[in-house]
Amino acid sequence: MAAKKTILVVDDSAPNRRILCGILRADGYDTLEAADGQAAIRLLEDGSRRIVLLLLDIVMPVMNGYELLRTMNETGLIASVPVIVTTGHEEAETELRCLDCGASDFLTKPYNAELVRHRVRSLLRLCENAALINQLETDRLTGLYSKEFFYRHAENLLLENPTREFDLVYADIDGFKMINAHYGTAAGDELLKFLAAYYAGQTGEGGVCGRIGADIFGILKPGHETHTQEEVGRFLARDLKDAPVKGFSFKCGIYHVRDHSLPISDMCDRAKLALESIKNQYGVYYAMYDDSMRSRALRDYRLANCMEEALEKKQFQVYLQPKHSTETGAVAGAEALVRWNHPELGFIPPGEFIPLFEQNGFIARLDFYVWTKVCWLLRKWIDQGRSLIPISVNASRADFAAADLPGKIGSLVDAYDVPHEWIHFEVTESAYTDNPKMLISAVSALRSMGFKIEMDDFGSGYSSLNMLSELPIDILKLDMRFMQSGNDRIKNGKRNILSFVISLSK
Repeated sequence: MAAKKTILVVDDSAPNRRILCGILRADGYDTLEAADGQAAIRLLEDGSRRIVLLLLDIVMPVMNGYELLRTMNETGLIASVPVIVTTGHEEAETELRCLDCGASDFLTKPYNAELVRHRVRSLLRLCENAALINQLETDRLTGLYSKEFFYRHAENLLLENPTREFDLVYADIDGFKMINAHYGTAAGDELLKFLAAYYAGQTGEGGVCGRIGADIFGILKPGHETHTQEEVGRFLARDLKDAPVKGFSFKCGIYHVRDHSLPISDMCDRAKLALESIKNQYGVYYAMYDDSMRSRALRDYRLANCMEEALEKKQFQVYLQPKHSTETGAVAGAEALVRWNHPELGFIPPGEFIPLFEQNGFIARLDFYVWTKVCWLLRKWIDQGRSLIPISVNASRADFAAADLPGKIGSLVDAYDVPHEWIHFEVTESAYTDNPKMLISAVSALRSMGFKIEMDDFGSGYSSLNMLSELPIDILKLDMRFMQSGNDRIKNGKRNILSFVISLSK
């Protein structure tokens, strides 16, 4: 059974209090009484009983009705407890003064019971609806606007200021799931509340701020400020030094609003594209959106939509890039490279679709397709009685995340009856940094099965002595930048580094 609502009647006249309390109790309410404003304040601040409405006389000793209304405004109580003023005067000046002080409605003496019940019910229903709307409008944890209402208020702000410059900021905490896992969800919530207050302060009175995702905030603020990454880094170090979680970072994508009629959701998408362009870049805190990002995103979307069909229709073609011996000049091997021959877009370079497939996971299926093509080709050469050369194929990070990769590869190669030593598997340094134990286990199993292991692009940014000592590598492929030279000093320096890497690998 729902608890009864409690109404506080404040009047220095005991008969008036008795009449009002009788009417209210007959309508199902609990009542409290106070003979002056100070007694009413004590009851309001007590907190043991939640008071939903206050019926207030104006003329009282100690603290009159006007003074009580002023105190309720100063303490914020007026926002949660509506007030109906009870007065024996019907003067417009009195009503206007009470409205200015925060009163919601009026009742005149002598009391009409039916009118009292009607006014009380209507005001409480109005307040409950307003509370429900406010609950939907604001995020309960941070107090900021929820996603839907952020969009609504931001769009209104732009429509009301058609000539003013604005920036739409899309802010995201790096690795928020790991923060929750390491520090606990309570600490994560405290960090969100801290950042919500920070963003709200940065937004200012002329903007609007909302929580539009788990750890994602949207900010629409007037103006268009530009700062260097170093300046932003200093600002953040100063402003976030008291954050409840240390060592976290966040990044922002910024869309400078040019078309005020563009939906806020589209603006957020563009700011998000800017943010995604700087993911995993240390010391880079923000990025500005430009149209090339959207063009790239649209092209990626188109490629992702037709990649399954392209694989079925064999639009991916495998080419062999020869490897020559530096001693004899003869072909000593080859590397399998994949190209996409799209019927409408033509040849699509791997630098355009490989990163996309690595991101969406399709790279594992494409790799298996290439392995299959290489096995077919080697089998064809064997059947034709031709001399074989080893062919290197790529194994992506996504491949090593699959269960029993060595068994899957072994079954494929054995199905074509190809000797394992003619297939080399190339792994990248970045695969080692993602999950060293899994990579070492899979690579060791492949090598024990007779496959050769190559480390691709060694020296491109993740090199470590641990990797060289722990991975069973047969061939080390150096990053091509070791071979590129500028002036003689740089050329000599690279030659020294190259010699050192060769001796180290041996």
